[in-house]
Amino acid sequence: MFPANRFTLRVTLLSLITTILLGAVLTLSIYNYVRSTQTAIAIAGDLLREVNDKAIIKIQSMFGPVLALGKRIQELPALGEKPVLLAHPVTAYLIDTLESYPYIYSVFMGYADDDFFQIIALDPDDEAERRQIKAPEGCRFALRRIMRRDNGVRVEIWRFLDKDCRTVGSRFENGITFRPTARPWFPLAYDQDEVVHTQPYPFASSNSLGLTVARRFDGRFPGVFGIDMTLSSISRFLAGQKIGTSGVAFLFNDQGLLLAHPNPHLYLKKQAHRKGAGMVPALLSDLDDPIISEISNRFARNPGETGGIRFAAAGREYVGSITQVPDNYLPGSYMAVVAPIADFTEDIVRTRNESLLFTVLLLLAALPIIVLLSRSVTSRLQALSREADRIREFDLGETPKISSHIKEISHLAYAVEAMKIALRSFGQYVPSSLVAKIVSGELHPRLGGSRKPLTLLFTDIADFTTLSESADPEALMEQVSVYFRKMGTIILSHHGTIDKYIGDAIMAFWNAPTTDEEHVSHACAAALRAAAASNELNRMWRESGKPELYTRLGLHSGNCIVGNVGSSDRMDYTAMGDTVNMASRLEGLNKYMQTQILASRQVRDQAGDGFAFRPVGRVMPKGKHIPTDVYELVGFAGETDMDWIGRWQDAYERFMARDFGGAAEAFGRLLRERPDGVARKFAESARRFCTAPPPDDWDGVETFSAK
Repeated sequence: MFPANRFTLRVTLLSLITTILLGAVLTLSIYNYVRSTQTAIAIAGDLLREVNDKAIIKIQSMFGPVLALGKRIQELPALGEKPVLLAHPVTAYLIDTLESYPYIYSVFMGYADDDFFQIIALDPDDEAERRQIKAPEGCRFALRRIMRRDNGVRVEIWRFLDKDCRTVGSRFENGITFRPTARPWFPLAYDQDEVVHTQPYPFASSNSLGLTVARRFDGRFPGVFGIDMTLSSISRFLAGQKIGTSGVAFLFNDQGLLLAHPNPHLYLKKQAHRKGAGMVPALLSDLDDPIISEISNRFARNPGETGGIRFAAAGREYVGSITQVPDNYLPGSYMAVVAPIADFTEDIVRTRNESLLFTVLLLLAALPIIVLLSRSVTSRLQALSREADRIREFDLGETPKISSHIKEISHLAYAVEAMKIALRSFGQYVPSSLVAKIVSGELHPRLGGSRKPLTLLFTDIADFTTLSESADPEALMEQVSVYFRKMGTIILSHHGTIDKYIGDAIMAFWNAPTTDEEHVSHACAAALRAAAASNELNRMWRESGKPELYTRLGLHSGNCIVGNVGSSDRMDYTAMGDTVNMASRLEGLNKYMQTQILASRQVRDQAGDGFAFRPVGRVMPKGKHIPTDVYELVGFAGETDMDWIGRWQDAYERFMARDFGGAAEAFGRLLRERPDGVARKFAESARRFCTAPPPDDWDGVETFSAK
C-alpha cells in the first residue's frame, strides 16, 4: 500500500510554481552571515575528518598486506636455508612481492650467524637512491648478500637486475662490518614468535624514512625475516589531498617525530656524529612551521589528545582534526589535518553581497523553471521506463529509489519496486538464470526435459549429523547460513546453477539452463574457490571457538536429463541420470581417499591446462559395474608445485605397474616432503604388497559397497 498523501500532476505543478515564486522573495532571509559561517566551519570539519579517515585507510592498506605476509613467512619454502651466493628458492616470490607493493623498499633474511640476504626495490625515477647503493643505470632490483669467508673475512656481494630480472651489474666488497644481529629489529623479532615492527628510522641505503616489519623463522639456519617499508608513499598521498586552498595533513608520533608530510624535505634532517653527517627523523619542535609548532605544543601539554581542534597562530585562525593511527599499524602515531578557517568562509561574504541580485534573477527565472519542472516530471517517468526494461532483462540489482509527490508517478514507482521484490524472492527458490529466461520469454515453463552434457558438483559437510546432535541449534543454524551463503555466492559467480540444498549438502550443475562451453573449467574453479572459502571460514571459526564445517566436494561430467519435473502446478528444475549419481558417489569417496575435491577422469580430461590433478586410485563405486579412475583436484596450475605433481604421477604409475618397492620409496619421499593422507595410504599399501603381493589379476580397482 502506497501513502495516500499524493497529489495530481496539475495540482503539483501549480503548487510548485507558486511555492517557487513565493520562496524567491524569502531567499534573502536564509543568507545570513553567521549561519553560513557556522555551516562552512562544520563542512570544513567534515572535510578534514574525511581526509583524516582516508589517510588512516591508506596506512591500513599499506600495512595490512605486509603484516599478513609477516604472519605467513613460515610457509615460504626453504626459508631456513641460506642462499647459494645470491640464489635462493624464494627470490622470485619476494621480487613479485616488491613489484606488487611499491611502498616496500626491501625484504631480507638476517641469520643468527650474521649472514644476510636482502632484495631491494629501486625507484626507476629516483637517481639519488640508485647512486646511494652504487647501482648501475637501468637497475630495478638489487640483491645483496653478506657472508663470512673461510678466512673469517666478511664480504658483501651485490647483483643488480633490470625490470626483467636480467643482470646489469655486480659488486664485491671485503671487510664488511654490518651485522644483522646488531640491528634493533633482530633481537626484537628473534626473541618472540610473532610479527614485530621497529620505530621509524632513516634507511642507510636510501636515506628514506621507514620502519622494519620482522618475524623470526626457524630451520637449519634460523634467523629473522624482515620487510623494510618507506613512509614516502604516505607523504605522496598527503600531498595529493585537497584541503581548502592552503590546508595540510601530516603524520607524527608521540615521541615528537614527524613521520610524513606533503613536503618530503621536512621529515628528515642532517645530524653530525662520530662517523660523519647522517640523516635522522625531524622533531616537530625543530620545525619553523606555525601549524606544526601548535600541534607540538598541544601534545606537550596534553599527550595523546585527539578529536577536533581550533586555534590561532601567526595571525590566522585554524580548524583541524587529530586521529590516532591503530596501534597494530603504527603504534603511538597520529594523523593531523589542519586548514585556515578563511579557506572555507571567504566565499560567504561574497555570497551575502550577491543575495539581492540572486533574488531578482530568481524571479526572472520563473518561466524557465516551468520547463525544468516538466523535465523533472518526465525524467522520473523515463527512469521508471528504464527500470521496466531492466526487469524485462532480469536485472534486479539495487537502484536509486524513484520518489515523487505526484500520485500517478509514485503509484507506478511502488508497483515497479514491488515487482522487483517479488522476482528477487522468486529467484531465491528457483535458479536465477531459469527465472531470467522465463521473464524474458526465452523459456516457457512446462514439464519435460532434454539430454545435455552437464558438469555436476556435490558438496557435503563432514560428520554434520554428529555435530548437529551436540551443537546449539540456533548457533549452528546461523553458522550454516553463513556457510551456504558463501558457497552459493561462489557457485553463482562461476556461472553455476544451484539445483537444491539437501540438508547440509549442495547440488549444483553447469551448462543449464544457460549453455556454457567452458562448464567443466568453471565447475573446477568454483570447487577450488569453494574449498578455499570453506577452509578460511573454518580457520575463523576455529579461532573463535566454534565448530568447523569441513567440506568435501565431488565433480563429474557427462550427459544428463535436465528440465522440469513434477506436476502442472508445482515444478522443480533439476538434473537426473547416472552422471548425477556418480558425482554424489565421488563426493562420498573423499572420506576414504582422504581428499577434499574428488573428480572423475571425464572432468580431468576436459578441464584444460589451468588445473592441477593427481590420480588417487581406480574405484568401483556402489551400484557401478565399470571401474573408473578418480583424481584429486589439487589447485590451479599456476598456483601448484607441478614438479611435485609430476613426481606423484611417477610414484602412482609405479604402484599401478606392480613396482611396489619403487612405489613405496617414491611415496615415502613425497610423504616426507609434506604431510599427506593419500601419500601415506599408498606408501602403506605398497609396503604391504612388497611382502604380500596381490593376485596376478590385480588391477588396482577398489570396490565399494556403501556410498
